[in-house]
Amino acid sequence: MNLGKVIITIIALFVLFNCSASMFEKTPPELLSKDFEYIIELDSLSKEQAFSLGKLWIAESYNSAESVISFEDLETGSIKGTAIGSALTEVDYFERSFKYSLSIYFKENKTKLVFSNIQTFDYKGVTGLSMSAMTHYRAIKSYFDDLASNYSAFMKDDTSDDW
Repeated sequence: MNLGKVIITIIALFVLFNCSASMFEKTPPELLSKDFEYIIELDSLSKEQAFSLGKLWIAESYNSAESVISFEDLETGSIKGTAIGSALTEVDYFERSFKYSLSIYFKENKTKLVFSNIQTFDYKGVTGLSMSAMTHYRAIKSYFDDLASNYSAFMKDDTSDDW
């Protein structure tokens, strides 16, 4: 066996071992029981204005507010629903799908976005994301971080409606 093949074999085994080890890294239990919560401070928005904007964000982000929202109440300042997300893992690069609960709470000049009850499922023969695998947890967290960032930007957008 020549030296080139030995080096390639060693490199391949090293890469395979590192990927396998990170794929099986377990998520710490304290993270598994924790919801993903994001609190956003809003400048000079009443609870009613924020509530309306929140519903509009859901409609634009999920293409249909009716398919997501299962409960809404302006008096309590809450919107609840269920949605489906997907994310790529950092190890295997498969797009994995998951279902989750979405809650948005509103107060004067403040809103809280909460993602909880994450459930994975298989889709087209590809296993869904499992919160117990740290790589999958990071993919889900990244997905929710991006959504929260988008929500925050949407809620703070003060461009004029005059056209």
